[in-house]
Amino acid sequence: MVALILLAVLLGTSVWRLFAPPTLTVPPAHRLIFNDAIVINPGRDTTPWQTLTIESGRIASITGADTTPKTPETMACRGCFVLPGLIDMHGHFPNAPDHRLFALLFLAHGVTTVRDAGNFDGQIWTTRHDIQTGVYPGPRIAACGPLLNGDPPLWPGSRVVHNATEARQAVTERVAEGADCVKVYSNLTSGTLAAIVAAAVEHNLPVIGSEPRQGTPRGIAVA
Repeated sequence: MVALILLAVLLGTSVWRLFAPPTLTVPPAHRLIFNDAIVINPGRDTTPWQTLTIESGRIASITGADTTPKTPETMACRGCFVLPGLIDMHGHFPNAPDHRLFALLFLAHGVTTVRDAGNFDGQIWTTRHDIQTGVYPGPRIAACGPLLNGDPPLWPGSRVVHNATEARQAVTERVAEGADCVKVYSNLTSGTLAAIVAAAVEHNLPVIGSEPRQGTPRGIAVA
């Protein structure tokens, strides 16, 4: 009987660990020194045996090989590569609670900036705010908010736009939310797309997305 109880406890603990959220990682605030790293400057050069000094989470200096005595702050990085953070230009953060895991995985794979090209439940604004304010680690986020699409929309949660008046209103909503871009989709009419682009230009917002099935109006470019 005791053995069965112990087995049940062990299984329960294992299952909890399997589905529990990851432990959050907070960047250290103290000084760190990485020795013998290979620094890649894209489009320019690759420099081996460099020493990076990190102060409060930022690169303070990149110099040649460090010959000073090693301290607990020093990490041997021979064979490591250092390069600017990667940028994911088309991502979609998942709904809660997986958004925290995705934020951590982006960083773990060297992605430090993400353009979220469409969010359906409004979670992206909270996610962006929490990362910016240090609630948990994650990449910088440029967010478009919900897709702007015609009727019927292809994805639930899209903002349906029927005409030029609604197009301007939809862009105004994105501006109020703090959007960094506007995402359009393929069921918009060409006239409605033109109105969305015109309204976005007034607010200096780029327009990205899928070309409407009716075609893109002359003079309109969608990234």
